[in-house]
Amino acid sequence: MPVYTFPLQTALDLRAHEEEQAQRRLAHAERLVTDRRRDLERSQARHDAILSTLRGGSGTGATVIIGEMEQAALVMSELRRRMAQQRKRLAEAERVRDLRRAELLEAARARRTLERLSERREEEYLREETLRERRELDEVAVTRHRAGAGLLSGLDNVA
Repeated sequence: MPVYTFPLQTALDLRAHEEEQAQRRLAHAERLVTDRRRDLERSQARHDAILSTLRGGSGTGATVIIGEMEQAALVMSELRRRMAQQRKRLAEAERVRDLRRAELLEAARARRTLERLSERREEEYLREETLRERRELDEVAVTRHRAGAGLLSGLDNVA
């Protein structure tokens, strides 16, 4: 039996490639979200540590002099500004990640659709080939039967 070849195999290969690319873009977007979240968490931890120190939470009992408090206030202000920017960048990275996820789902859907079509066409092809082979075998059987019947009728005439 000849091997089935899907006529749209090139399109199916393209869809599979597009899905792989979408997976890579999603992975990159997820790494970016993770990095942005980690940056924000580090800034938040630094902010909290400075705030704890200013509130006397360091446990040393030492008092912070005015100059250090002013410096700490500047650092805290800068940290708050940076954290606001980091939150925006994180939100944007999450938005891009969600878009990439939607792209991946669409690419996978397109590939699966072509794969199902390929499977249905192959099943149809195999059914048709099986029917064709049965017809050929039936023809051979009929031809043999006729040939055998002819021999038998020839033997009846001889006897």
